[in-house]
Amino acid sequence: MPRQIVMEVHIGSNEPTLLHRVLNFNEALLAVAQGDDSMSFPLDQIDKTSGQRIDVKSGRRLRRVLARVEELIEEHGPSEIIRLTVVTPSGRRPESNGVGSAGDQPRRLGQAKRRPNTV
Repeated sequence: MPRQIVMEVHIGSNEPTLLHRVLNFNEALLAVAQGDDSMSFPLDQIDKTSGQRIDVKSGRRLRRVLARVEELIEEHGPSEIIRLTVVTPSGRRPESNGVGSAGDQPRRLGQAKRRPNTV
């Protein structure tokens, strides 16, 4: 089942060089997506500075695509201003066992999962 990775970018008004780095990142992401059949980055997303959507064609490949996107973010340097969120069409977290609610549900990456206290 396809999923999307949404990139939210927060650029301050005094940092025009960050905007250039984000646009360079978008171009690099497009080049990677064109050579990878497990993801797509539509051409209309390349000039956006926030809210870019990366389509992941299979849930099984989500972690690999996330790792590649995070590598690109580190290579191009805007890691301090980009937040990635995974959106699944069924509302389930990618690591869940299939029980979830309907509707698109974002999941912020890097947040710790809550585990029940066991004694």
